[in-house]
Parts: sequence; C-alpha cells; structure tokens
Amino acid sequence: MALKDIFRNYTFFIDGVLFTGDIYEVEIPKMRWKVEEYRGGGMDLPVEVKLGHEKIEVGFSISAHSDFVISRYGLVQGEQKIFKFFGELISYDGVQKGVQIEAHGFIRELDQGSVRPGEKTTAKAMVSCDYLKHVIDNKVILEIDALNLRWIVNGVDRNAATRQLLGLA
Repeated sequence: MALKDIFRNYTFFIDGVLFTGDIYEVEIPKMRWKVEEYRGGGMDLPVEVKLGHEKIEVGFSISAHSDFVISRYGLVQGEQKIFKFFGELISYDGVQKGVQIEAHGFIRELDQGSVRPGEKTTAKAMVSCDYLKHVIDNKVILEIDALNLRWIVNGVDRNAATRQLLGLA
C-alpha cells in the first residue's frame, strides 16, 4: 500500500491551552545520537560509538501575536511547560490512527517575525525539552525522560541496567 499513515490534521496545546486555528506548523523532534568516531589498533575502519542522545527540541509556528506564548518565553530555569501535539494519520485504504507527542520544556527561542500591512504574521518558537513521549495508535513507541535517565522503546526500558549500575534503581 503506497499512501500509508499520512498526517491529515492536527492540534497543538501549550500549557493546556488549545491553539486550533492559530497553530501554523509543528516541527516534530529530530532524534539524533551523540556519537564519537573510534578506530583502535587492528581495526580496518572507524566505527561510531553512541554516547547518548543529542538535545531534543520541538518547534512551532503560530499565525497570531499571542501574549500567552510571549509570556511563556520568560520562564525561570526549572519552570517547564507541557507542549502536546495531537495528530490524525490517514491511509489510502481509510485506516485512521492517532498520534500524540508530549514534550516538557521551555521556549528557548522566540522569533516574532516581521510585520507588513495586509499580510499574515507568523511567530516561530523552539522548545528545549527534557521529556518526550511519542504515542501512535494508543501505543507508546518512544519515551525519553532525561532527568530520570529513562529511555523506553516499545515498552522496553533501555536504560534500566544503566540506572541499576549507577545505584539509581
């Protein structure tokens, strides 16, 4: 089947407030490994060694000049907010699935754009996250909790042994 799981629609919440109609674009977090190249004696080629995850960010654009969003930029360290994305996937055969992405963090960058008469203004924000949960069709696919050293993929906690070895479990 060619056309499978295409985003058809979505909504976005910031700190519990719904932005339907104002949200213009949501940038789903890129997942990247922090790696270091290593080539020791007797190795024919270098390999990349995983050293952990790169930082996680969520981006969004809104088509409103929002005092609510602007005021969320001025939070102090540790004053995280919850950003939630709810999406609808559709396949050509009519099968629908829900997508939920929940991220905890703070707005680290806010670009309020340019203003021109008679034109729509778009503000863009980047959120620095310490928690991410990605759910597809009511199944938790990925959950990362940086502060509690949790990295769960399809229900398997990949950091359980690490927490045990560090005396955190």
